[in-house]
Amino acid sequence: MLSKFVIINLATKNVAAAREFYSKIGFEINEMFSTDQNVFVVLAENVQLILGAEAFFKQLGEPREFADATKVTEASLAISVGSNRLM
Repeated sequence: MLSKFVIINLATKNVAAAREFYSKIGFEINEMFSTDQNVFVVLAENVQLILGAEAFFKQLGEPREFADATKVTEASLAISVGSNRLM
């Protein structure tokens, strides 16, 4: 059976700042796929957050404009970073 992955794609105005933020709060960066145009953040096993520059997503064929997050809500995500694990 093929592995199942959850991949969350979000545009960012500053890939370097996004990389630094997620690294500082303890998330692993998947360097195999990250570039200066995107950063792949490992949230959990088989769950990755891809934060990409708008130009990166346009190269992939995204025809729509990106939301201005200072004016509208584009997405609402909650990511737990606690150190306790439920068994």
